[in-house]
Amino acid sequence: MFSIPLETILYHITPIMTGLFLLLTLTYLVVIRQYKGADFPFYVCFLLCFIIFLFGRPLQFYSGHTLAHLILYIRFFILFAIGFPSLLIANKMRCGLTLKTFSFVVPYILGISGASVFVMVRDGCTYQILFPIEYGSLLPLMFTEATYSDMLMITTAVLLVFPSVYLIYYHLRHNLQANTLMILLSTLVLGGSYIIGEVFDLYWLFYAVAFLLSVFWLSLGYEDIQSVKKQAEELKQELNDILLVNPKVIPTQDRRVANHQSLETPLQDEDFEQLYHTNTGDTVGLTKADSNQPTIKNRELVDKAISYIKANFNKEIELAAIAHYTKVSDSYLIRTFKKVTGKTINQYITCYRLQRAQQLLKNHSVVETSHAVGFKNASYFSTVFKKHTGLSPLHYQQKLH
Repeated sequence: MFSIPLETILYHITPIMTGLFLLLTLTYLVVIRQYKGADFPFYVCFLLCFIIFLFGRPLQFYSGHTLAHLILYIRFFILFAIGFPSLLIANKMRCGLTLKTFSFVVPYILGISGASVFVMVRDGCTYQILFPIEYGSLLPLMFTEATYSDMLMITTAVLLVFPSVYLIYYHLRHNLQANTLMILLSTLVLGGSYIIGEVFDLYWLFYAVAFLLSVFWLSLGYEDIQSVKKQAEELKQELNDILLVNPKVIPTQDRRVANHQSLETPLQDEDFEQLYHTNTGDTVGLTKADSNQPTIKNRELVDKAISYIKANFNKEIELAAIAHYTKVSDSYLIRTFKKVTGKTINQYITCYRLQRAQQLLKNHSVVETSHAVGFKNASYFSTVFKKHTGLSPLHYQQKLH
């Protein structure tokens, strides 16, 4: 009966399959998701480095003696000098931490230093392809009874393990996205598996864990596809609603609220009150088609719906929940709300959330703000914010400071 040796599965097939899954994840991010967050280039950099590292493993096995060791040095140098530092920076940015130039440079300095010492010591101690034998004694002079692999374990701990523990703690304190927590945990597991594998000579463990994580990351991408589809439909509906708003209904000074144009000046509660009373109490600018004044009962209904929105804007608001709270049908609530305010319910919710977001952005990160005003996805929040204000949240923060 045909069988594949376990060593072949662990050291050759598993890295190839892991690399393929990561390649699919990278393709999704770039082509399908078209994610443009600030952390995007760093995640792409990490994935590319990891894919090269994984595909290089079987290539190394089937190469000649000298070439095999050169491939090994290249694999580890790329992953530890570029890949792991990029992953650390991406995770920090995903958590909404503000990074200065120093914070970008230090991880790469640490990664390059660790990978360089590894290559010099390993090559000097063994095959002396690139470095003479004196470099082989470099690490033992620095660490008692140390081996060349110790430098990579130290680098892994500094770049992945310790930062991930801190970021998880930070994440739990600030109640950020579930997907962010999963990515941080997977980073911790990835770094831990490498160290454990080196300590106990279980080198296959790193490849096995990487395979499981690649499947997990791909599943996160699939879930995100479904979420993005839903968000895209909501955004499309919002934009269609904006185009349907009659500009004659609202005076010029309030069109920035109704049409969600430039909001560089933070919106205040009185903006919404003025918009509301313009459409409920005044007949200025109303066409004959809009001249029917809402009844007191309808105004009270809308006031009640607005109070519910303001009390729950930081959560996911369902139309059915508002209708249940106001004790009317969904369709009646939609018609009445639009007739009284000149805005759809989604428009009002989005506009109110952005007003609160502009206040929060003064002292909070983009990720923290997005979740505080009811957006589950920070990148989607950035898209909506820019659509309505003309500025990304980061640019808006820069103008504030």
